[in-house]
Amino acid sequence: MDNEISLQERMDAAFDNYLQLSRILEADMTALLDGECEDQHWRRNFIRSSAALLEGHVHGLREMCAIIFECPAPELSKKETNVLRCEESFSAAERFKRTLRIAYELLELAPAPSFGGNDWSNAQRVFSKRDLLMHPKTPVDLEVSDSLWIDIRTDSFWLMEQCLNVLRLLDEKHGG
Repeated sequence: MDNEISLQERMDAAFDNYLQLSRILEADMTALLDGECEDQHWRRNFIRSSAALLEGHVHGLREMCAIIFECPAPELSKKETNVLRCEESFSAAERFKRTLRIAYELLELAPAPSFGGNDWSNAQRVFSKRDLLMHPKTPVDLEVSDSLWIDIRTDSFWLMEQCLNVLRLLDEKHGG
């Protein structure tokens, strides 16, 4: 019984952390969007903030899933189990995809996001460009062309929608 209480307390703490982290990162994004412009510096900051928001959501989900995984839970693949145990060994894009898959499975949510189509293939540009912005080697790494900007903006919103769908589906399932 103590183990169950401990797991519940850990889940409550993980969920609280997820909500607090999400609120802060969403406030950063809202403030950034309030000053939207077409300048290169704004585009770079949008990409960095979007990636931070996405990674914050995914980290919170991963933490909750790791606790759920300690309870009787469906079998996960070796890679999925490794994402729960050592997220650092996966790229941001891979963590995003695998964590959402795990969350949908462990939380018994549907419909799960599709990672087999063009939306996912294209959306990985957000993480790739963020990596270039965070670790630039040449000035070109810091440029966000008009066409890339349009794509990355669309991709960012698709990725954010995938994260927010988890909360929406949980609310529909448990919130009433």
